[in-house]
Amino acid sequence: MSFFEGVTGRAEDAFTKEFTIIPNNTTAPAMLKQIDLIEKSTQFGEQKHYEIIWKLAAGEFKGQEATQKIKCFLGDSQQIGRAKNMLKLLLDLTQVTILHDQEPDIQELRRMQGKVLGIKVREWQMEKRDGSGVMEGNFVSEIHPINDSFVTATGIKLPPKIPLASNNYPLPMDNYEPIGKPSHDEGCPF
Repeated sequence: MSFFEGVTGRAEDAFTKEFTIIPNNTTAPAMLKQIDLIEKSTQFGEQKHYEIIWKLAAGEFKGQEATQKIKCFLGDSQQIGRAKNMLKLLLDLTQVTILHDQEPDIQELRRMQGKVLGIKVREWQMEKRDGSGVMEGNFVSEIHPINDSFVTATGIKLPPKIPLASNNYPLPMDNYEPIGKPSHDEGCPF
């Protein structure tokens, strides 16, 4: 196979597309692009969860990606139960069967890759740890079968969160700094 097989050299194939924050409650069909098991130690303790990257297949934000974290290992029993229900729903909707009652391994779950479902994308905003502004991004909150009742729709952008200064007064809005996905996500609820 040639190193340049399938390569066009055209600008539209070479440049990164501009991505923006997807408005809150946007719904669209999306392809399950990738699923991984994330296990890491952080300053806040151990983390273990499934992380799914969805690529929107239609609508105003077609081609953009949104992340879903299924945290079915650590947390309180209610959180773990809800996460396991999300994983089971995902398996059912993608028609992937696990033939045992143990934790599914990543190879079993990767059989879901390439499947298309309807997703709901939500926004998040949080103040930076150093108080220098606000971070924002997206996460997938719901998954649905693609059928006659599923509607592709653009949501409404959340108003910017105004960061608080150390004295709890709002900072000027020129400190607001939107970023797509932070390099750390400890403390994010999703």
